[in-house]
Amino acid sequence: MTTKGFAIIPMNSPKEMVEKLAYLGFRTYKTIGLSELDERVKYHTDLQCHLLANGVIVVAPVVYNYYKDILSQENISVIKGDTNPRSPYPYDILYNIKAFESFIMGRLDHIDQSLLNTYKELNYETINVTQGYTGCSILTDGKTFAISSDKKILESLKERGLSTLEIGRGDVHLEGFKHGFIGGASGYFEGTVYFTGRFSKEREVIVERFLRDLDIDFLYLSDGKIVDLGGMYFRRDQWIR
Repeated sequence: MTTKGFAIIPMNSPKEMVEKLAYLGFRTYKTIGLSELDERVKYHTDLQCHLLANGVIVVAPVVYNYYKDILSQENISVIKGDTNPRSPYPYDILYNIKAFESFIMGRLDHIDQSLLNTYKELNYETINVTQGYTGCSILTDGKTFAISSDKKILESLKERGLSTLEIGRGDVHLEGFKHGFIGGASGYFEGTVYFTGRFSKEREVIVERFLRDLDIDFLYLSDGKIVDLGGMYFRRDQWIR
């Protein structure tokens, strides 16, 4: 099978999910555990790195050498961030922003400065929100749609012309917590949303209808419950911005 590109996924991703991604044509690279983070989220992708659309990935200093090594065969630039994330909140959200076509959203007073500077150099607008886990909270293609349980974020994105869908906080699971976030339980790549697992039947119907109406494809990477693992970053082999 011709490969589509690669995916950066959490170290604790289920075997079924990893095998499904490989079958679909993705090379997979796993995160590494960060000892300064809560044990329950230490592998979360969106707490230790952030992949930009232009083929640059900004990573926490403590994992810089790790990502530099595992991504050495890929056409990607690894930039060392300024600060390492640590628990408790809000010191764990340094890399947890969400990027759109021309702007980024996040709790900007706690975002790593190197990451912010990288986007500012690309002339992205920065939008401050109170939701610290912005990256986790939103599933989006960056220009057409957004799914989230955060009403204020969805209102802001709707004003910017995106189609939005609000889901319940309890729709996504995260072991050890009351709930997880949809952005941490999914990934988007070239017209397709990849979910870590399945919603309840009632919620699944609503989400699938919303995506179909926008001509967005979707795949479930496992038959278990949808779980917030910290998100997935995708990049194709020959990137054209």
